[in-house]
Amino acid sequence: MRDVTTVSGVIISSTPIGEYDRRVVILTRELGKISCFARGGRRPTSKLIASGRSFIFANFNIYEGKSAYILQDIFIVKSFDEITKDYNTLIYVYYFAEIAEYFGREGMNATDSVNLLYVAFMDEKLDNDTVKAAFEIRTLANEGLLNDIPDRAHADRALTNAFDKSASDNVLTMFGFILNEPARTEFIKLADKMMTESVDRKIKSRGLLMNGN
Repeated sequence: MRDVTTVSGVIISSTPIGEYDRRVVILTRELGKISCFARGGRRPTSKLIASGRSFIFANFNIYEGKSAYILQDIFIVKSFDEITKDYNTLIYVYYFAEIAEYFGREGMNATDSVNLLYVAFMDEKLDNDTVKAAFEIRTLANEGLLNDIPDRAHADRALTNAFDKSASDNVLTMFGFILNEPARTEFIKLADKMMTESVDRKIKSRGLLMNGN
């Protein structure tokens, strides 16, 4: 008997393997980042056809194979099909997923990271660059890599509030701040600089964001 486990999380990448299969990277609450093989996942009639859709939040039935997990079933909780209709927003979502994959590790509890992705995908109150900055700050805080604001005592109060909420508030309320110029631009530049200094390889989607801006 196979020991089937149910995990919850989000598909952050999906790659075709051979003629009919897929390799799927899932950030799960329970096991952190895991790789799964979706056997037959490219067949139009497969129950695993959703394995080809990045950015879906779901419950996944998996079991251990020889070198990776095997995906048995997918039960979609939330899809973000509307994101694919807005190319500009889609690039940001790819960036969030790429950062999540970079920092994700198997065997860690990734509840906050999964929730962060969900809330970042859902947020409609802040502009994309501000959401990106808050996402970067929270990710670095989760990884123990976040430095404080330089010269905090003389920093704009709205900027320090946004920084602190992003770093440590409940993930469901961390985007609840308002930034006007020039604090907004300073916040975005600060987060971008901190993330750039913490990542030791090229993030492909970041180049697309820079070209778009």
